[in-house]
Amino acid sequence: MNEGNPPGLSPEAAAQRLREEGPNELGVSQRRTLLDMAWDVVREPTFRLLMGAGTVYLAMGDPHEALILLGFVVIIMAVTVLQERLHRQRARSSARSVQPARARRAVARRCAF
Repeated sequence: MNEGNPPGLSPEAAAQRLREEGPNELGVSQRRTLLDMAWDVVREPTFRLLMGAGTVYLAMGDPHEALILLGFVVIIMAVTVLQERLHRQRARSSARSVQPARARRAVARRCAF
């Protein structure tokens, strides 16, 4: 092992990676909109099954049962999207609060050698 060198990238390699890939941050293009999250819920098999069951109720001539089922499906979809959004916001804020402190420690460790 090379004990004289600190682990990690050399300053030149780090600068090159920064030029090529950009900073290690969550970009605007990586953020998901409510529409993206809703589309993911719509693509789930369980959601499709429940929507199909609601359609069958409508086709059989029972609009009351269909509306109840479809209403609950919409409520469940809204709750799922909101939970995912809150979870992502919390995870993003936690990552942002931890990341700069770790980066400062890594730079301080590298400079100490």
